[in-house]
This record gives sequence, C-alpha cells and structure tokens, in this order.
Amino acid sequence: MSAKQVFKISECQIQPQSRPDSSPKRYELSSWDLPMIPIGPIQKGLLFHIPSEVLPQQLNPIIDKLKSSLSIVLSHFLPLSGRLVTETVEDGGLFTFIRCGNEDAGAGFHRAVADKISVADVLNSRYSPTYVRDFFPYNGMINHEGHHLPLLAVQVTELIDGIFLGCTVNHILCDGTSFWNFMRTWSDVVSGKLFFSDDQKGPLLIHNTSSPIKLPFQNLDTLIDKSESSVPDLQDKIFHFSPASIARLKKQVNSEIVTVDIETDNRKNRSITRARCLPKTELVSFKLLCNYRSRLLPPLPPTYFGNCIGAVSTVPIPSGDLLARNLGQTASLLHGIVSSVKDDVIIRKEIDRYVSEPVFFTISGFAKNNGIVMTSSPRFEVYECEFGLGKPVGVLIGGANIYDGKVTSFPGREGHGSMDMVICLSPETMAKLEGDLEFLNFIEVI
Repeated sequence: MSAKQVFKISECQIQPQSRPDSSPKRYELSSWDLPMIPIGPIQKGLLFHIPSEVLPQQLNPIIDKLKSSLSIVLSHFLPLSGRLVTETVEDGGLFTFIRCGNEDAGAGFHRAVADKISVADVLNSRYSPTYVRDFFPYNGMINHEGHHLPLLAVQVTELIDGIFLGCTVNHILCDGTSFWNFMRTWSDVVSGKLFFSDDQKGPLLIHNTSSPIKLPFQNLDTLIDKSESSVPDLQDKIFHFSPASIARLKKQVNSEIVTVDIETDNRKNRSITRARCLPKTELVSFKLLCNYRSRLLPPLPPTYFGNCIGAVSTVPIPSGDLLARNLGQTASLLHGIVSSVKDDVIIRKEIDRYVSEPVFFTISGFAKNNGIVMTSSPRFEVYECEFGLGKPVGVLIGGANIYDGKVTSFPGREGHGSMDMVICLSPETMAKLEGDLEFLNFIEVI
C-alpha cells in the first residue's frame, strides 16, 4: 500500500447567507430521488493550475472567496444545506425527506494539502492515481448517511502548483445536470457575475413530489449493503476523442439514424465486450442514464434542481451476437432504448408505478449481465466553471459508485464536440482494451 499523500488540515460548516421566511423547511423526495438511497454520492471535481510561485500568496484569498460565495449560493440552493430525515408512521411505513433550517447543519468545507503532488502528476498518470480519491471528502459514504453527514461537502486540496476543487454531493438530492448547474452558478458568483434565475431558487415540484411518498419499510437499514460502497480493485482511465476522431466515427455510422453520443457509446461497448473475452453465449447489456427533463410534457426547464433521470437498458444479448453485428446495427440497438423513453406517458407511468412498488438502485444491479453503463454527459458545462481561476485543466471523478463497466463522459477541454470518457475496468480487461485496434483508431490521446 502506498504512503498517504493527501492530508486534511481543516474542516468547517458553511451556512446559507440567508434563509427567507417563506422558504420550505421540508423538501419531499420524488420517485427519481428515493431510488438513490442505497448507493453512493456524486463525486466530481475540477483541477486548476496556479504557478507555484504565485500559489502561496493567492491560496488564502481563494479559500475565503470560495467560502463566502458558497454561503451566497446556498441561499438559492437551500436543500444542499439540509439533512435527510426519516419518520415512521403508525400504520406502517416511513417517509424520508430533506429538512432545512437547522443552524447546526450546513454544507461541509474541507481543506487539504498534497504538497508532493503536481498538476502534471495528476494529468500525466497512465491511470487515475489512487490518491485522487482522497481529493474528495467522505469517501466510502452512501447516500443514506445524509441523515447525519452534509448533503454537500467541498474539499480544496492544495497541490505544488495548483488546487483541486472536489465535491461530494448526496445523489438523493440531485443528478448530474443539477450538480453542474449548481457548480456553474457558484462559479459565476465567485467571478462576480451573480446570476440567478428564479428556477434556481429552490427545487421545482412536479407530479407526486408535492405529496410524500411512503416507503413500505420499518426502517431503511434493510436497503443498505455497505459492502457495495467499498472501492474494488479496478482501473479507471481517461480516453480522449478529438473532434476529428468523432467526425471519422460519425462518417462510419449513418448519422441520420443515431446521434454522435450513441455512435461513440456503440464503439466503446463493442470494444469493452471484446476485451472481456466472454464466452459467445454469455449475456451482456448496455445501460444509459437518460435525462427526462425535455421528455416530459410540458418539459421541465434545464435548471430543475433534483433528480430527473431514469435508467434504460437493452435486453441482455449474447456477447457473440453483439460482436457479429456491424457498427450501424449495434448503434441502432442503443438508439432504440433511448427512443423508448421519449414518451411522456411512459415516464409518468413509471412515476405512478414507483409509488406502489418502490425500487432502489444497487451497484450490483448496474453491473449485472456484464453491464456497461454510460453516466454523465459531454453536454454538461464543465469547463465553463472557472471560479475566477481560469479554465480548469481537467475534470476528475472520485471513488463513489465505481464498478467494472462504468463509463463517465465529459466534454473535452478543447471543446468543438470533443469528448473524454473515463472507463473503469478490471486490470486484465483494461490491458486488452488498450490493445484493441478498432478502438484505438478513434482515440487521439491515451
């Protein structure tokens, strides 16, 4: 085991600058929020380069600005300063919700130092270094622990020549779209833009979220398997698709049938399946986490704060059948599952079904049938989150919800349709993927 390289030096709670009397003290959780109870939080962060000769003079003002601006932003995202509360009812069952307004709550703000690690050390590693997980607070937690841990915790880690801004956000509270909207808003406050829209002053409530959803349990402990929050022996690596490589891939697949995102997913799915060297009869499946905001009628605005996603999956198919298909055929398979959730009626039936038969996400469920799961999105405004420090030099993930076959996508730093994929695999499968010529033909940087 390598020696510890990241050391926490301080921790405090950040309170909202103001709490309007009219703001709710209790936020009900929706049928998209509650399934997150047993799994881990969102852990995403941004890497900034600051010259080593400048950093010592700038660091304390940077920390102070981040704290004061976070307090301002929390006034517009009050649930981030709350805690989970579960109440049982006499006739059986329980309600879980977010309670705001407790003066002893707030968001966590941690400060750490890694004075032997440079920005180049992080960016130039072949695989994501294990110490990156220590750039995030509350490693190993699950969302259920939001009953006593902050729903948002931030950690600023000082490197030799930069800082890393890592966030751990309880996934019960928000999805990736909401998270990056929050980050962009916080960044704008730090930069002095102070832009807030009405939609960002608190969660919007739609079908079934204004009424509590009763869960048919005596307590939530029956849902919890802490072993699922442990980080397995896997490797995660960033693969970069330049605008030129995506253009080549798009040319190969019928662009009238599938989108660029699906074309890239398709190539990745085939290559990972081939790298796993599965028997031809062994089943594989592909899953996508779809944003439902624009699929509802009327659609929710992009700034809707909360979870508004659903997991869609292909029917498990034998690996041999998948590899026998050409790119267009497998891309059409993925396109079909995305198209299947474009109907508002179908989505609302899912909501109604959840109220009577609640189900919950599990890490083992995502990995079932040799699952390859696409998370996050290259459409998120990641590199626009500058925090007054200039454009980030990288975006990294933590150790939460890691499993064999997880793929996290982000926009590439150069923009123009480029894309980065963080692929998490066993060491044996990763080695084979790195030697897959079909896959490497579309990779600019490894």
